[in-house]
Amino acid sequence: MPEAVLVKELQLLDDIEAIAEAYETKYGLPPCNISNWDPSKDSIELNLHATLPPIAGDGKNYIFSYTVSDQSGLRLALNYANDQWRSLISHSGSASIVVICNWLRAMGSKNILILGPRYFTVPHCLNAMGIGFETKHCKRTKDGYVLPDIFEEDDFDGIWVTNPIYGTGVYFSDNELTSLQQHWTSKNKFFVLDECLATFDRYIGPKLQPHPKTTIVAAPHKSICVNAYKFAISVFEKSQLEHFEHWSDVWLGCLPQSSHQAIEHFRGGGFLNYQSQFYDFISSSNIEFLNLTNFFSEADVDKNAFGYFRSVYFKDLSSDLGADKEFLRTAFFDTGAMFIPGNRNELDPNAGLSFRVNLAAFDTEARGAYLRLLHWLASKC
Repeated sequence: MPEAVLVKELQLLDDIEAIAEAYETKYGLPPCNISNWDPSKDSIELNLHATLPPIAGDGKNYIFSYTVSDQSGLRLALNYANDQWRSLISHSGSASIVVICNWLRAMGSKNILILGPRYFTVPHCLNAMGIGFETKHCKRTKDGYVLPDIFEEDDFDGIWVTNPIYGTGVYFSDNELTSLQQHWTSKNKFFVLDECLATFDRYIGPKLQPHPKTTIVAAPHKSICVNAYKFAISVFEKSQLEHFEHWSDVWLGCLPQSSHQAIEHFRGGGFLNYQSQFYDFISSSNIEFLNLTNFFSEADVDKNAFGYFRSVYFKDLSSDLGADKEFLRTAFFDTGAMFIPGNRNELDPNAGLSFRVNLAAFDTEARGAYLRLLHWLASKC
């Protein structure tokens, strides 16, 4: 009997968690995870419930994407003003990725070019749908990231782009992505844009031209580090609506009550209120983050980054160390800090060892752990 195929990115997390468990067994407490995906307890997550609307509905009936009222109004609130767009709501960005990969399969896609870094589920979903893929890394320079040379990729029938560049908070320019979409769709190729971590006032998706082979996914609550109350929306040209609605019952089923509440949170004033508080909070965290990082010439960060995920780079240390269990174990045990390496999401290996920091969880404990880690890594350069 063949062995089950596992997800390499989750195997790396299993290795990291095993090191953390060994650390806790020895010292009584786990190391501080500075790359955590959730906000810390002393952040403004405590104010979230004050901005959420009351629970709507009777709590017992199915809520399907295509029965949610005023979807055109929701798209407009997300800045999608062109009437040629249609949409499908799901409970998460990961779920939307699944339905988009199934759409690619149904439309005959055979080989997709993925721009890295990307969310870890994308290649696995493509593979599960029988679609080939290859990754090309966005190249990091002293001024930020630049697109690789991808305009003459005749071996691919589509491209998958993540904006902002995953884990960095660095956004592509409007011109870069609109030109990229125009180029690929002019050759009748697919263009998929994942903007799940983008704040909705920075979406580039609404500036793209609707096309039968273009689809975009957004998840506004991800941009404010809210994971329990959220929804995602896939946006596509209107001729594709029947496919997405039919297959939503297969891949998604119904929406949870939390997604319905998140939709109303976004359509009302609560989301904007919480977003304002959230970005004030992480602005203060960012000042602390930069003050600590700037003490170390060996460490580098991205200019003009925005959002709660920031990447830190040690260009004189190999990116391969991010997959070296012994190196990670020594780092965690020597510093009491744990991190998620950038190579897990296909970040440019030429940028050196990198990891992300969550500014929404950058409390006193995390700042101390981060400082110890910076000292330790700088000593290895």
